[in-house]
Amino acid sequence: MNPGMNPFDKFNEQSREILTTSYQVLMELHHANLEVEHLLLAMLRDKGGEVYHIFERLGIDTNILRDKLLAEMSDLPTQQPQANAFKGFSVSMYITPRLQNLFKQADKERERLHETVVSPEHLLLAVTADPEDKTTKVLARFGADREGILKAMTTIIDMPASTKGRHGKVARETLETTILVEVDLDGDGKGQISTGIGFFDHMLTLFAKHAGLSLIIQAKGDLWIDDHHTVEDVGIALGQSLKQAFGDKVGIQRYGHAYVPMDETLVRTALDVSGRPFLVYEVEGLPEKVGQFDCQLIEEFWRAVTFNAGLTVHVDKLRGKNAHHILEAVFKSYAQALRDAARIVSDTLPSTKGKIE
Repeated sequence: MNPGMNPFDKFNEQSREILTTSYQVLMELHHANLEVEHLLLAMLRDKGGEVYHIFERLGIDTNILRDKLLAEMSDLPTQQPQANAFKGFSVSMYITPRLQNLFKQADKERERLHETVVSPEHLLLAVTADPEDKTTKVLARFGADREGILKAMTTIIDMPASTKGRHGKVARETLETTILVEVDLDGDGKGQISTGIGFFDHMLTLFAKHAGLSLIIQAKGDLWIDDHHTVEDVGIALGQSLKQAFGDKVGIQRYGHAYVPMDETLVRTALDVSGRPFLVYEVEGLPEKVGQFDCQLIEEFWRAVTFNAGLTVHVDKLRGKNAHHILEAVFKSYAQALRDAARIVSDTLPSTKGKIE
């Protein structure tokens, strides 16, 4: 790289975001300059990024790896960073010669792979280029040697495009509600849910778990009126996020179904990622409320999800008396059916028409 140019010009947007995060890590640790370990810690923070998934595929506990990196960095100078010639990015930062060499190596990896921009994967390959480098040695102790990283990276590159970052994010604001929903179909089953409605939060948390997706929902609504607007608008935003996450639908199973028993209750959900919204919801005999929650709102919620996600869904209560059991089984069966339908099973579109819409 020419010393007179901005070395970040060749970096793609995700790499730039990682560099910004690297600088944030630097400031948090009160170090004097930006080092390779800061960059790697930033990659680990990007839980939706392909580098993070590479570590997952290698079976590495990223929390333990992070702790090891922090231990390795304990002897770095703890003073305010200085500015140097590398400006023009979002921040002024002092980059060590070691990290400058890594950027050069990343650019070589880019050229070797005949790509046009430096991505986080090139940076990761550059990290492992020098077998004597301390960061490489830390990674090697976890089984993340260059060969393993290349193999895991190839697995990701060879995946259908629809599996690379199956994420959806929707921010929705009206005079009644403000909603943010983020979905990762290939997530960890964890939900960060806050709607202000306790029973609804509980249902959404178990939905994330049983669907095997990562789910963030932040909602503020006019609960002083009732729960209706908040529940329905969360459904709209969740459905739109799922539609984004499914992308072109190449490779998915497409169809899914699940039976979920809960004590005396049995609920069945059958689901098709069809692009043609339709909901049959046969869940009868519920009381008006579970605690303070209006049971009628669950059908409104699933209608909003189903129609905005472009799904065909049939939900049937086969038997059941306890309202909490029934509604929980509805959420779990819908989640399990969705998980089944979202599975990647091929590299082709599951339709003879050539389109799913």
